[in-house]
Amino acid sequence: MREIRGLAFLLSGAWSLLLIPASSGLAQNPVQPIFATCPPVTRVYSAREVQVAAKPRADSTRMLRIVISPHAGANMIAFVVDTLGVPEQNSIAALQIADSSLWRQAQVEFRRWRFEPARASGCRVRQRVVAAVTR
Repeated sequence: MREIRGLAFLLSGAWSLLLIPASSGLAQNPVQPIFATCPPVTRVYSAREVQVAAKPRADSTRMLRIVISPHAGANMIAFVVDTLGVPEQNSIAALQIADSSLWRQAQVEFRRWRFEPARASGCRVRQRVVAAVTR
């Protein structure tokens, strides 16, 4: 049987009893302690490893439309988004390209794209993004 201790609080002129379980010494969130250090920024995470994936900012992708999904279409690319939301310059790669002019346009516009950075355990992390590119 768990030990329970009671605390009395005065709420709007009446005493009420608040039951609080005795401290078991464990943190409420076993995944991430409150003041834990963030993982090293050298590692690149996949979409499965992050809690919040990188998302494109609408104002940065004016000419091309980016759909982040591993099964989105015929023109698939991959790249790494850093902790500031900027794609890393040499990370763009063509996974499946049906339209070579679209690929050349994506390579040019790639430098202007901006993203909300991915987060893992509350920390900004680098993420490999797989996306479909359309006009």
